[in-house]
Amino acid sequence: MFTVLLSAHVAEAQARLSAAFPDTRFVPLPNGGEVPPEGMDAVALFRCAMSKPQLQTTIGGAPALRWIHSCTAGFDQLLVPETWW
Repeated sequence: MFTVLLSAHVAEAQARLSAAFPDTRFVPLPNGGEVPPEGMDAVALFRCAMSKPQLQTTIGGAPALRWIHSCTAGFDQLLVPETWW
């Protein structure tokens, strides 16, 4: 089973995503981006409307993270040192 983090802006989609992808665990993040214990093994993040500090907090709390999916066309909000694995 994969774990995917959902930024607070898209957390309301958790139920629909869980129904569509039953073999994936979707964990919503609080507004600050702190990763709850059940999300620490997440391999992906679906981010929308996250600030750079929120993104940095999330990346720091999810050491297995390998994919960041953004809902925006630009990538400047992803340009934080933590994304340069």
